Amino acid sequence: MPFHEIEFLQKRITLLVGASVVVGGVEGDQQNGLKVSFQDLDLRNSPIVEIMPEGLKRFRLNIFFSRFAGPALETMKSADKDALQLARDHLASISQSANVVYGAAGNINDWRISDVSSSLTVTTRRADNRFDKSFITEMCDGIVVPMMAAISELLGYAEVQKEGSEEMEGNITVSLVKRRERSSRNRIRCLEIHGEKCFICGLIPQEKYQKAGGILEVHHLHPLALVENERLYDPSSDLVPLCPNCHRAVHTRKPTPWSPEEIKTGFGGDG
Repeated sequence: MPFHEIEFLQKRITLLVGASVVVGGVEGDQQNGLKVSFQDLDLRNSPIVEIMPEGLKRFRLNIFFSRFAGPALETMKSADKDALQLARDHLASISQSANVVYGAAGNINDWRISDVSSSLTVTTRRADNRFDKSFITEMCDGIVVPMMAAISELLGYAEVQKEGSEEMEGNITVSLVKRRERSSRNRIRCLEIHGEKCFICGLIPQEKYQKAGGILEVHHLHPLALVENERLYDPSSDLVPLCPNCHRAVHTRKPTPWSPEEIKTGFGGDG
């Protein structure tokens, strides 16, 4: 089956997906599976997430390396501690209903890529129909994307930024006007941590708008406009996802925006 390019719209990660056929547990029985790799790496050279049926109700996903993926493996082995922590953060966002096994490491805090035997295996929850479109979508958004995002951190697929300022936000760059740089990785992590729904009104754009649902914006609880120097932002405590309407409402007060709680409660009842 030829490879196809697909884009997970909410996460803004483009992958190449193809199908492979393997012999199942019953002699002569064939099961169709998928291999996910990076767009700019040949399948033979890329770390791969393999998705295979397991039993009658689940899928099993695991990371593996082909025989020609040595350079990618060496890059991942030498990833610095910040990239490794970001990779672990992505993996931690995998749905709690899935079973994650971190190979010989035993737990996420010790997991890293050290050689071709370094493994990470995820087994999905039981499903009445594992080929149901909603279940496949949930698996892609909740498991495949975090796994590929973790690999991308170790490979250095991050957005190019000023050296030494990864995860820093608020750095001023001069073009026609001054603007504050925003971390695209922080957006991904914010949505993974808080979920893809508005923190104030609860809107879930993907449910209401389907394919046009990727409209959530990331709100900085400590406004970038008030930041004198670039600083680290923790997506779990410093950022929240807002729909465009709520985000605009928050910023109707300047220079210090309304807090999400003030908008939620109607400004404490003061009108």
